[in-house]
Amino acid sequence: MEIKSLASILLLFIANFCYSQANIPVIRANSHKVAIRDYDKLTKNAWLISPKEKLDIYTTSGKSVTFYTDIDSINFTIDPKISEYNFDIILNEKDTAHTQIKYDASYSPPLVPTAEDVRKMIEGQIYALKIAPETVYKIVNKSVWNGSDSIKIRIYYPNANKKQRIIYNIHGGAFVTCNLDTHDNICRILANKAQSIVIALDYRKPPESPFPASLDDCATVLKWIKTNAKILGGDSNNLVLIGDSGGGLLVTALEVKLQKKLNAKAIVLVNPIVDLRGDEPGPYTMVINWYLSDKDPNDSLISPITAKNLSFFPPALIITSEKDDLKPQGIALFNKLSEQGVITKTVDIPQQGHLGPLWAAGHSYADKAIDETVKFILAESK
Repeated sequence: MEIKSLASILLLFIANFCYSQANIPVIRANSHKVAIRDYDKLTKNAWLISPKEKLDIYTTSGKSVTFYTDIDSINFTIDPKISEYNFDIILNEKDTAHTQIKYDASYSPPLVPTAEDVRKMIEGQIYALKIAPETVYKIVNKSVWNGSDSIKIRIYYPNANKKQRIIYNIHGGAFVTCNLDTHDNICRILANKAQSIVIALDYRKPPESPFPASLDDCATVLKWIKTNAKILGGDSNNLVLIGDSGGGLLVTALEVKLQKKLNAKAIVLVNPIVDLRGDEPGPYTMVINWYLSDKDPNDSLISPITAKNLSFFPPALIITSEKDDLKPQGIALFNKLSEQGVITKTVDIPQQGHLGPLWAAGHSYADKAIDETVKFILAESK
């Protein structure tokens, strides 16, 4: 079995949320620079996941619609007995425009999923795996004050030893979702396998709290960890950061923000996204816009790949997946770190898309990623 990439999951969810009609025709087109145009009596509306992509729509007669792109055109004949059609128009196999065409002049645009809808969908993917959590020696729940609110954290102990390695795990979840519970399994597994204290947090998320709230919370908890490491039974000089997906962006952004002051022994990035400037898979655009609000995606704390100097990074493991839409971003970061002399290793998981729920739940399909993560940590943070 192969799990769909997070982009594909979001895409299917958005399509199902907005349209209830079965057997939706799929029209594949190649287009980049086009525009929506009204024509004749046929009313139409296109809701585009990627606002940078638009599609020309013309009617050649009362019963025919022609989709024009900058490369070709596709003609679709309307059945007069059917008043409504739904289309998925896939641009360059990547960005998707969901277009609904109606004869009804009172047509209203389709509903757009809310952040809560997206949260239920992604978190549901994790819980649906129904993987029983491992037993760990001890778990402690605490809160860290960020100046205006409390950040929930969870500390996992593999044993009662003192001065242990600390793994700071920053979860992913398309920027807007997931929490301490969704990533509870992976934290337990890492604590046991790496025999390390694992500390996780539930940072603030958009759209309620856009950038830089998430990053600020991650930095606040990091400072707290270093200040309280001895009390916790950990070693502040033996710190490893792990981030999956959007959590990978937060880890790399912390490195860019703090540079050598972060003083980590190593970082592990699992299916990371590190560039929000517009090349992301189409379904990510909606959640990225929530994250950005009105901020500039060229900011190196938003798109860490844009930072000119990354030579201060500690040894890094970047895990990609063969069929993940975010794989090119992981490769780009690997290349940039390597070129700047950073000890960097990359591991590709064959036949898998975005690990997302598999990683969070500790599914057997994520075993290779977990094993490589633990092996790298043990080698780089002795």
